Amino acid sequence: MLTGSGDTPGMLRGDESLVRGLLALLSKRAVLKRTFDILVAGFFLAVVAPLCAILSVLIKLDSPGPVIFRQRRVGRNGQAYTMYKFRSMFCGVEGIHRPGSSERDPRLTRVGRLIRRLYLDELPQLFNVLKGRDERLWISSGVS
Repeated sequence: MLTGSGDTPGMLRGDESLVRGLLALLSKRAVLKRTFDILVAGFFLAVVAPLCAILSVLIKLDSPGPVIFRQRRVGRNGQAYTMYKFRSMFCGVEGIHRPGSSERDPRLTRVGRLIRRLYLDELPQLFNVLKGRDERLWISSGVS
């Protein structure tokens, strides 16, 4: 901090070291957070893998089409990424909007109605957490 006429820009070195220290701390925090994200997402994926396998078979038996729904989204800092969910609708109807309750939405498959109600369609998003593209380690509350 400049306080008198004898102060020179060289006196700011203390402030520079403070800034460097804060940047190092933020960097360490980011590494710890990323490590935590990987460990927790990996653990949850291992735990829910049998359920994901069962859901995949049920979705495939319920209606034709892919098991995983993919959609491009814009994430943090405007970077695009691919979001993954278990498919809950019939193929080719995602662009058709239907107002009203999702319980009576004719676009939903039988399995899709169940996995949406239980938020199980969100499980594949854990792969984005592993990739570092999504930080949600919880199942969303219906707002995507």
